[in-house]
Amino acid sequence: MRKLTNKQAWNFAIGIVQTEGRKPSGFMMDLIGREKRGEITTENIGHMLIEYGSRQPHFECIKLSFGCLDPLIIHHK
Repeated sequence: MRKLTNKQAWNFAIGIVQTEGRKPSGFMMDLIGREKRGEITTENIGHMLIEYGSRQPHFECIKLSFGCLDPLIIHHK
């Protein structure tokens, strides 16, 4: 079984989201682009999303899954 490149994995994940009729936010697309270019890591994305989610009063819970990280649950404080 062939392992996907990082870019292929992100493109696959974005495609899955789009099949549900959703579109990643501009903020998320910016993070993905930065990670694809090697400017940040997937772990950095997780931390940035936790920080971002904690500042959003309308987010009660966001469940995200990253290949190398455990699923993250962001709860509004």
